[in-house]
This record gives sequence, C-alpha cells and structure tokens, in this order.
Amino acid sequence: MLYPSVNEYLKKMREGLSPADIREDMPVVYSYWLEQEAELKKILKNRETTFWTDIQRVLLIDAKLVLLRSYINDYDFHGFSEEEIIANVEQDHFTFNKELCGYSLKEQVHPSIIFGNQ
Repeated sequence: MLYPSVNEYLKKMREGLSPADIREDMPVVYSYWLEQEAELKKILKNRETTFWTDIQRVLLIDAKLVLLRSYINDYDFHGFSEEEIIANVEQDHFTFNKELCGYSLKEQVHPSIIFGNQ
C-alpha cells in the first residue's frame, strides 16, 4: 500500500506516459518534469528510507485521527461499540484521503503520496 522508495513513486507517476512523446511534443514541460524529479531526489538524498515511509505513515495516522474525531464528535457513535469504531477506522483510513479528495472507492486515483500506491 505504501511506496517503498522515491524510485517506486516516480515509476508510478510516469506510468502510462510516453517520455519520448512528451519530450518531442512538449519539450519545456518535459524539462520541467525532469527538474521536479531531480529536486525531489535531492531533497530526499540521505533521508529517503526514513522520509519516504515516515511521510506516508504520518498521512495514514492523520487519517485515523480525523476519522476518530468524527466518531468522537458524534456522541451516539451510530450504535457502534468502541471496538467497532476502532475496527472501522483501521479499515477506512487507507481510503480516507481518496474520498476526501472527491474520488469514489471504485475510481482510479492519480498517483500521489497522499493516496499511497493504490
């Protein structure tokens, strides 16, 4: 579910794109894309293994906390026990950001750190 490295993330971002076509049809955009990839790699150099997993874990924990807040703010919990609330949060936190961004669960999302490797 998580991207294990910057290379895996970039591979997913490039998926379905033709670098040769982009380079030929949109050379400025192609150069800009490469600059962004290089900047990302530069930022993550020497920190990649910790940053790459940590940022995704932080996003998932944030989703859990947001979901928990919504249950806590709704005092009757819709009839769920505390254990059921926790089970729901554990199940739903992986797709929380996807739904928050307006995607349905069945819909394919754009590659992003926010969504993980779905």
